[in-house]
Amino acid sequence: MTPWLIQNRMKQITQDISEYHTNNDTSIGARFSIWESGIHSIKPTLLGQTPASRTEKARAFIEKYERNNPEAYNNVKYNLHNETLEILSLQGLLGLLSLIMLFVSSIVYGIKGIRNNSNGVFFVMCPIIVMGLTDTVMIQSNTALMICVALALCQVSTARSKT
Repeated sequence: MTPWLIQNRMKQITQDISEYHTNNDTSIGARFSIWESGIHSIKPTLLGQTPASRTEKARAFIEKYERNNPEAYNNVKYNLHNETLEILSLQGLLGLLSLIMLFVSSIVYGIKGIRNNSNGVFFVMCPIIVMGLTDTVMIQSNTALMICVALALCQVSTARSKT
């Protein structure tokens, strides 16, 4: 049922991608410009950089290489619409290492839980990881809180099923 409901959006995305080189002022075009400018704004240090510094670098890249994409120029000050880019650009290599450790440990733990039919950690964390490829998921405290609550509920159900 879901593909039927999002069919129009998928057609719009396809059209936006095909027109990107002539019109980058679309939702998808802005994401491409934001991602590209985010990659070029990364300061490869252990502790990262300030949001203002990142925004300045990203905007300079958008002005020079992304045909001054207005949507990207405006939105890059908020986030980069990619969890990994966001963490790497602001928290640096240590932040990226922490994120990777969270993702890897949750997947390993989740797979062990699936094999034991005991928890849903895998089914909580995998969508977070996949959604993080196209948006910044954990930037909001309420999202992080919901993830923690979901993981805690997975553990409670695991403990009850073992008793």
